[in-house]
Amino acid sequence: MRRAFTLRPMTGNELKPLLSVFVMPPTLGLIAIAAGLSLALASRSSRWRRVAVILSVTGMLTLWLSSIQISALWLQDHVIEPPPALTTSDIASLRPALRGKSPGDTAIVVLGGGRQDKSAEYGTSMLTELPLARLHYGVWLARKTGLPLAYSGGLGWAQTDGASEAQTAQLVATRDYGLPLRWLESSSRDTRENALLSVAMLKQVGVRRIVVVTHASHMRRAVRAFRQAGGPDIDVIAAPMGFITVEDRWPLPWLPSAQGYRLVDAAWHEVMGLLLNR
Repeated sequence: MRRAFTLRPMTGNELKPLLSVFVMPPTLGLIAIAAGLSLALASRSSRWRRVAVILSVTGMLTLWLSSIQISALWLQDHVIEPPPALTTSDIASLRPALRGKSPGDTAIVVLGGGRQDKSAEYGTSMLTELPLARLHYGVWLARKTGLPLAYSGGLGWAQTDGASEAQTAQLVATRDYGLPLRWLESSSRDTRENALLSVAMLKQVGVRRIVVVTHASHMRRAVRAFRQAGGPDIDVIAAPMGFITVEDRWPLPWLPSAQGYRLVDAAWHEVMGLLLNR
């Protein structure tokens, strides 16, 4: 049965997904090209025509850079600079038995990143690609360490109804991994709220150490948010996954591709988040 769509004006923070489009690729490049073409058509001055050419070339260069894998790798390694992945010894040190602590003082928190309200193949809500990969690593880490697992994710700013992302993650974790989540934080809509609401929830049950699981490019922003939310009472440990890598042979990493665009879009989103402290 086809669902009916209801249109209503977006207000306040609900406009964030719409406004962010204008500072993300490929919109920046398209704006520059459109401005250049408009200027070239409207102006008879050779000076302004040169400006139009510069704008158009800049726009095309922006489109190219925003769709190649090398750009994403450069942004990750030289701008975002995520913490390294946990080593075998790092993971071993998280085990409560080796630290002389009870499992209850530490929790693994997987951060959400989107869900599909109604998956045609499953007939239920389903996590999208990024959070599904995060949950997979979180479950693997929980089994390696024996630590309890939490998931943080509600409904995005642009979403209105359906199961929360955390509820969807609980369904996936139980059905597909046989490892129910200990805690669900189902009200957050962005990274800042992930941290504020998760810390408040876990403090109430005696958690003083949080292992944050999210993509490497998102980790600096996530750790900053959790440390601001927890203050000196909470020890935050980064457990990044999903690092950007380039494995294709030359010249493929320098050529525009859907994979390149997807990676650059995610990396640039994190760059803007760091700059705007969001």
